[in-house]
Amino acid sequence: MHEAMPNTNLQESIQTEEYRALREEIIKRVGARQGMWSTLLVLSGTLLTVGVQPELSAWTAALYPLISLCLALNWSHNDLRITQLTWYIHQQVERPLGLVGWESYRARAARQRRHLLANTSGFHSYAAQGVFAITQLLASGIGVTRLAQSGQVGLAVLAGIVDLAATILTGYVLRERKDNRNE
Repeated sequence: MHEAMPNTNLQESIQTEEYRALREEIIKRVGARQGMWSTLLVLSGTLLTVGVQPELSAWTAALYPLISLCLALNWSHNDLRITQLTWYIHQQVERPLGLVGWESYRARAARQRRHLLANTSGFHSYAAQGVFAITQLLASGIGVTRLAQSGQVGLAVLAGIVDLAATILTGYVLRERKDNRNE
């Protein structure tokens, strides 16, 4: 029985198209992750401003930590997918073809610590943790304080506990995850 020989040109063409599609997805996800900054800052600015208005409900600010937790989950999902896509490009596309593309270069530079930023991965993760935590704590402080001042001490304590849990969970969701795969 005669085995069919793989069409090398077809395989390379498919891998090239796959590479392009994966790079486009990475670019879209990075854009979505960056767009989250605008959403987060507009939302936090709006809710914090509304939250300090005496004639409006204190719950406006107190609910922000829960809303921002949902945004953090979206941020983290995009970050995870970007990491998976870059690993796949490096391991399944560039390496088998013997290409030294961006992902291969980046992996090699990190291993050899030859690049200034090789040891400083995770800045975007630390930045996200800081912005989310600061805005959540501000909103929680405003909401809890206003609830307590209005005589709703029990609700203020409950809101404080829920907000603190949401803030801690947000930090956990956004923490930097080390990639333990051997490159």
